[in-house]
Amino acid sequence: MSDGFGKDFRLPIIVGIAVIMIMVVAVLPGIQFGINGGNNWNLLSATQYLQDRGYYAWAASGLDAGSIPVATASNTLATDGSGLAYDFGTNTLTAGQIADSGLTSGGVVIAGASGQLGTDTDFTFSGDTATITNLDSPTGRSSTYVIAASNAPAYVKAQADFICNGTADNVEIQAAIDAITTAGCGGNVLLFGLFNISSTINIDSNGITLEGVNPYGSSGATSFSGLKLANNSNCNMIYITGYKGCVRYLNLDGNLANNASGKGIVTAATQALDAHIEWVYLFYCKNNAIYWESGNGSAQHVYCEYSGGYDWYINGSRNTFTDCSSWAPGNTSFYVAAGADKNIFTACRSSLTAGDGFYVDGGQNVITSCQLWDVGLNGFNLVNTNSNIISNNFIYKASTTTPNTYAGIKIGDTADGLMGLADVIQIAEDCEDVWNITAPAGGATKATVAVNTAYVERGTNCLAITAAASIANADILAWETTSTAAQDLSTATYLQFKFRSTVALNAGDLSIALDQAADFGTPIEWITLPAITANTTTLVVLLIPTPGAGYNSVDSVGIRVNDVTRFASTKIAYIDDIRAILVDTTIFQAIPIDTAGIYDSNNVTDAGTGVAKPVHVGVKNVTDSATEHDTIVMVSATEATTGIVGTAYFTGTGE
Repeated sequence: MSDGFGKDFRLPIIVGIAVIMIMVVAVLPGIQFGINGGNNWNLLSATQYLQDRGYYAWAASGLDAGSIPVATASNTLATDGSGLAYDFGTNTLTAGQIADSGLTSGGVVIAGASGQLGTDTDFTFSGDTATITNLDSPTGRSSTYVIAASNAPAYVKAQADFICNGTADNVEIQAAIDAITTAGCGGNVLLFGLFNISSTINIDSNGITLEGVNPYGSSGATSFSGLKLANNSNCNMIYITGYKGCVRYLNLDGNLANNASGKGIVTAATQALDAHIEWVYLFYCKNNAIYWESGNGSAQHVYCEYSGGYDWYINGSRNTFTDCSSWAPGNTSFYVAAGADKNIFTACRSSLTAGDGFYVDGGQNVITSCQLWDVGLNGFNLVNTNSNIISNNFIYKASTTTPNTYAGIKIGDTADGLMGLADVIQIAEDCEDVWNITAPAGGATKATVAVNTAYVERGTNCLAITAAASIANADILAWETTSTAAQDLSTATYLQFKFRSTVALNAGDLSIALDQAADFGTPIEWITLPAITANTTTLVVLLIPTPGAGYNSVDSVGIRVNDVTRFASTKIAYIDDIRAILVDTTIFQAIPIDTAGIYDSNNVTDAGTGVAKPVHVGVKNVTDSATEHDTIVMVSATEATTGIVGTAYFTGTGE
């Protein structure tokens, strides 16, 4: 091909096309372009070329701007349907339309069989309360059964062997006891809640314990589970006939107002050996709270109130009763029947009884460290004088029903004919709070005072008196208005109190006095203290030098130092429970045994045999340092046996 000037220009064109093709191939590697052959070179359409070989232009993805793409079932892209999106401008991730988990509010999350989360329908929370339902019932128990009352919570009922409906609950309780009896292994019946019973529950197999569960998580007897006798049931509540039968941690309400008869707990005379009752609270029993006929048993922490008859009727032997009480029964608190021998009562209490505190017709019983308060008749009525021992007991007011008629201690019945009106002791000052240290006539204080709990005799506190640096002979250390105003102590013969000193004292180093003035301005008379061993609590009993009218209206008490050689600066004295003994040792009187009976200080003649037997009736000298209070030793005129009444506290006979 010539350009007219004799030059051929085909070669440059071919070279240019080749260069373009090389560039296209470089841009689209692996894609071949075709050129129509011959002398006619035609550049094919790039689009056509791509389409002919399956390459097409890409369409829009269809994704929402800013959304998060997810893979669909057909392996194409789509926008996440929950609204999950990301804003690159603000670096903010936004989520919406998150599906509900399907969990129940308050439910406990568990993993289902497919691995997905679910809610346990049997275990839920509401606030701090967890509720459990539909638990599998226990199986295979033969020695322990759980009884749920109608008011027991659901989780207790879910695990209970028997569930009561609040009417005749004794049926289910008895069924549990019978099931243990059938198994023959002994065991426990656990009661949870408050039960109504209309018939007696019989613990008639060996080794069975009827036990209440504390459903309220608090302390004290009133928080225990309990039994209430339904109206007009007229029966005993619990009857123990099995060996080693036990009742504990229960309240028993005898519903006295709506029953004509019924006792709280009865132990059978011969079968129920080694019966045991503890932490049981009985109230409103129509007849007796406890009717104890068995032997070799024990009761401790058992509290009885408002029984219609005796709170405790004891007709068995060799039992022990510890920390047991009686409050406001319709008759005697503790009635020990004839033939009930060798029982021991320790730290028991009688209060507001209509009858005697203790009526003892059995022999060889021991009553020690007991307290009697506001007893209607006699404090201790020892009908049987066969070696019954009472020691270290406290009586506050006997003969409250008919003043000056009954005794603190009555010894013997009409056959024995001996009545003892025990010493009356009246509290002059209880030392529960601090005394005055300002001298009645003015001047500098000579001591400091404080309450102390380490050396308490009774109550909560005693008084601690510390000598000041300026102390001198004849200084009043401290004084106090007495606990009861204008006390008539004109018949008092002794003062007694507990005393302790950080230094040994000689007799006469300190003195005590009472005063009819409330400000301790004119002490009646100073009574010197005996020698005191250092750091030793001592019962001090002082003879009042001039008893009588001068003590008919006592209002204050005080302590004075007489010699500062020993009780000097920084020395401490402790004093507690100042009392006045209102009668002398001549109080005990004899009543003739019969018309032929002869009484003198040494002998009583038995009218039946004519044999004179020695009798010693009286109070051991209270100044004897070996004993704290009264000791009575006597021999019955009709029996050659000795009854001993040991140390005892008495206050307020006939007040």
